[in-house]
Amino acid sequence: MGRLAFALVAAVITVIASSAVAAGEDAPAKPAEAVIVDLRIWEHQEDPEVNYVSARPASGSWKPFGTIRLHFDDGLSEDGLFRYSDITIPARARSGTAVSIEIRIWERIDDPIEHYISARRAGGDWAAFETTYVDLF
Repeated sequence: MGRLAFALVAAVITVIASSAVAAGEDAPAKPAEAVIVDLRIWEHQEDPEVNYVSARPASGSWKPFGTIRLHFDDGLSEDGLFRYSDITIPARARSGTAVSIEIRIWERIDDPIEHYISARRAGGDWAAFETTYVDLF
């Protein structure tokens, strides 16, 4: 069996706590909360086309989400240089609010060793957070 190299990335997502009761016009704005998600991106050392991802809420267990194969078949960048794979991770803000975090892992088509990660609150704007280079070692 081949060896896998990995990178551990902590994605910090800021979410707005939601309320079950609609807020009135005079209600104070809810503060933003940070959700930290740990990701491990795995790459097969002999075949960089074979990639996996593991995820967990910060300091949580890796088991509920497990490790899944990335197929990079969810779409292409506008310039056609990257393909990506999307995953959704259930998480909780510090207040206990349940949130879903969407993670997009990018791979350069002509250099499958080059990867980037984007993250957002489910349904949010991909441009809200920086896209981060993943250094697989």
